[in-house]
Amino acid sequence: MGVLKFDAVDDRLRWTTLATPLANVSDGAWTLAVLVRRETAAVWGGMSYLESGGGTTPEAGASFNGATEDITIDIAGTAREFAGTFSDTTNPYMFAISKAAGATTPRMAWKLGSGGSWAHVDATGGTLADQIASNTLDIGVLTGTVDPFDGWIGLVGWWEGAMSDANKEALDDNWRTSDWWASAHGQPAFLAELNVAAGSVVDLAGNASSTSHTGPALDAGETLNSWNFDGTGAVVTPAVSPNVRQFPVFLLSGKRTV
Repeated sequence: MGVLKFDAVDDRLRWTTLATPLANVSDGAWTLAVLVRRETAAVWGGMSYLESGGGTTPEAGASFNGATEDITIDIAGTAREFAGTFSDTTNPYMFAISKAAGATTPRMAWKLGSGGSWAHVDATGGTLADQIASNTLDIGVLTGTVDPFDGWIGLVGWWEGAMSDANKEALDDNWRTSDWWASAHGQPAFLAELNVAAGSVVDLAGNASSTSHTGPALDAGETLNSWNFDGTGAVVTPAVSPNVRQFPVFLLSGKRTV
């Protein structure tokens, strides 16, 4: 099936109509989770950002830092970095990045590959203040044209609130999308599986619409360690006899110069 490959030139996915539950994720406490694999190290790469001003001002999100090889939150001229060397180009990384409400220090959980161990690290550089609500969501870039990502992105999720360390680690319990949809932290405000053609990617939570894209191309050979894309983002009640109790069923199924 494969996942989308971003070309480090201009590839991106963008949503410009955000329902209130998603738009308000960036104005206080938030969590971003991504499943990605880099193709080239030592280059900047925006993973996903919530933005205001029609996609011109970042309010929440994170990038690979091509200068220091760490992970950087680059918001409204303020950078907060998570120490580490995230330069592996062979295996996928899973990142879960959160910021609590108020002027607080962001925190990140990460692991390398399906069999890797989780690590937790606080950001350096000081606290990060609350920002404002967003009206645009980008995947693969920062504000549309800055820091286009070089590699594969398979899954992106956004939640209201700062996810606990334990709930971050649970995102990999079965190496499948439904782990994210059914997170004990709560249902994501945005969840996108990038295992289809770019024009077919949707927000499974139903809070982002008016999508557009430049590239990226579906790479049938990349599986991100055999990730199971099983989350339709739908809960249905099967049709049964009036005398039979009904149960809800969960359906499984885009450089900066440095």
